[in-house]
Amino acid sequence: MKESNRTILLRLRLAFVGTLVLGLATLYRIGYLQLIQGTYWREKARVASLDCRPLKASRGNIYTAKGAASPKSYLLSTSLPLYRVALDPSLASEEVFEAEVGPLAKELANFFQDKPASAYAERMRWARKTGKRYLILNRHKVYHRQKKLMEQWPLFAHGRYRGGVLFEKAEERFKPFRGLAERTIGFINDNGRGAGLEISFDKALKGIPGQAIYRKALGGHWQTIPHEDNVRPVHGYDIYTTLDINIQDLTHTALHQALLKNEAAYGCAIVMEVKTGNIKAMVNLQRAAPDRYREMYNYALGPQGCCEPGSTFKVPSMMAILEEMSLPLDHPVDVGPGFTKVYDRTIRDVSWRCRGPITLQQVIEYSSNVGMAKLVEQAFGHQPQRFIDYLTRFGLTQPLQLQLQGAAPPLVKSPNDPSWSGTTLPWMAFGGYELEVSPLQLLTFYNAIANDGHLVHPLLVQQLRYANRVVRTYKPHVQRKKICSDATLAKIRTMLEGVVLRGAGHRVASKHYTVAGKTGTEQIYTRAGYTDKAHYVSFIAYFPADKPRYSCLVALFAPKGERVYGGTMAAPVVRAIADRLFVQDPTLHPALPPTTAAAQPPRWPHLHRGLREDWLQICRQLQLQHTPPPSTPWVQPQPTEDGLSWRTHSPKKEDVLPDLRGMTLKDALYLLENKGFAVQWSGRGRVRSQSLPPGLLITPGETITLQLR
Repeated sequence: MKESNRTILLRLRLAFVGTLVLGLATLYRIGYLQLIQGTYWREKARVASLDCRPLKASRGNIYTAKGAASPKSYLLSTSLPLYRVALDPSLASEEVFEAEVGPLAKELANFFQDKPASAYAERMRWARKTGKRYLILNRHKVYHRQKKLMEQWPLFAHGRYRGGVLFEKAEERFKPFRGLAERTIGFINDNGRGAGLEISFDKALKGIPGQAIYRKALGGHWQTIPHEDNVRPVHGYDIYTTLDINIQDLTHTALHQALLKNEAAYGCAIVMEVKTGNIKAMVNLQRAAPDRYREMYNYALGPQGCCEPGSTFKVPSMMAILEEMSLPLDHPVDVGPGFTKVYDRTIRDVSWRCRGPITLQQVIEYSSNVGMAKLVEQAFGHQPQRFIDYLTRFGLTQPLQLQLQGAAPPLVKSPNDPSWSGTTLPWMAFGGYELEVSPLQLLTFYNAIANDGHLVHPLLVQQLRYANRVVRTYKPHVQRKKICSDATLAKIRTMLEGVVLRGAGHRVASKHYTVAGKTGTEQIYTRAGYTDKAHYVSFIAYFPADKPRYSCLVALFAPKGERVYGGTMAAPVVRAIADRLFVQDPTLHPALPPTTAAAQPPRWPHLHRGLREDWLQICRQLQLQHTPPPSTPWVQPQPTEDGLSWRTHSPKKEDVLPDLRGMTLKDALYLLENKGFAVQWSGRGRVRSQSLPPGLLITPGETITLQLR
């Protein structure tokens, strides 16, 4: 028994000593950390809870221009504050989480409609069980109004620290006009890739990011704190384009209707201001569904829009010929039976009017391939480089100075090219198979014809602004003051007007304004080669032809139908655009002829008799010129060239009933009751008839009935 007690006592002493040693060691360690290493660890904790993070600058907006058709600038693209919905499932208590995770899952499923409520609930329970502190509930972002609604949902209503809900702010580009000018406005991805104005002016739009010191608060939430190292972001510049929203809309509508009607694969349309080169509308539509088109690629300037231009290229070829040979418009050109052989290949004309001798002007009006091939061989057959030099002078061999990225350079062969052959020059003359030019580059050339020979590069952005301050202004760039002589220019303009009056472009002619332009039809190269089943049809015009204000190009790719020509499919679209521009832009309307209406006396309504004082008051209020009225109480005005004269209508005898027709009821009552009549009436307005005839001797107390209008 005593041995047992000693064992127990020994164990107690050993336990006490061990506890004492452990306690002393703990106290020593605490003191060491607090007193000796305290400063070091406090600095470590401070650094771990602080972080220098970037502050994203707000991206600038993109606006339209003001114009005759649009009196103010409209917003094309802006950044909207959006929120990503996330959850920290570990913050809610077990009781709250289990009670509300099911109802929350139902709300999420009903709102996003991408998965059942059970999937949302299972995912949140799994995140809580595995200790996950950050769970994105859905990749779709929500607007501020939707965020406010979500804040009332189960679990979310407990807030950030008790419910665990996280609404992370983000920005997303929003286009108020949706698909209108969508490709021209463009986009930019998170990886920095994009298209259109968004990527071309990304540096100006995105601004300069700042930085701020953040402190980690309870629950892992980071908060900004005042610090001398904080730098505020510089927000991006706003871009003001040359686009006119009304012109863009009407051009979009006209092209979309044509694509649907002709079942084309895609198409583009451009409207440019002649004097400035300002692009007022740029539409690019591609089939996205059997009956739906949308802007997906910029065919107006991109590589996919570059192709053989077809007959629209006959105009620069003819301009080079006229500069080289100075031929009159009635110069005869023998096109023979409508076809000719060049080496082993045959050139054919489509129009039945291209037979035998035709004039130089008719070569363009009837779009003769044979005529153009013979003329260019005659002028440049022994010196083809001179033809290429003229094209360079016309601005057709060098890339345009554009404000948009992704523009394709023109592909024009040189005589030094290994693929140059004896058929290259004649085929190039009528735009066939030997060159590629973008629609915008070709429109720029036609715009120079309308602009008295001045070649102006297209302009899409006219200003950069920061708030209301103009940071930079872009002005039209004139590449050449004259692309040709005045004599050649006058002949070319006459030819283009003839195309609309007598040639293939007659569907554009209007009785309200003049148009000049050229049709184009060309086969598209496919994997099977050139085929009659795929065509590129176009029409380029400027209007009014006598005082050009706008130039316009419309191109359709691979349309379907029996008559697949530029004059039958593309020209009506230009006419629709021009008609609506003519209606919307008053500056296009011709001045009204002088009229002699001002010298004629004004048209007066029928003037009724009335009291003299009432008529004098009317003349004063309306500032009517008049002669002095007679002193009689009743008068009737008479219109004259100088104003109003008067006629007396007072009764000649006091006992005779007057003519009351045309009087107001007030005047008639005043007159009759003063003469002792009992008056009855029906209707409204002035007196039309009276039951007792005028001139009847008055019998006091007699009843008279008046019928009013």
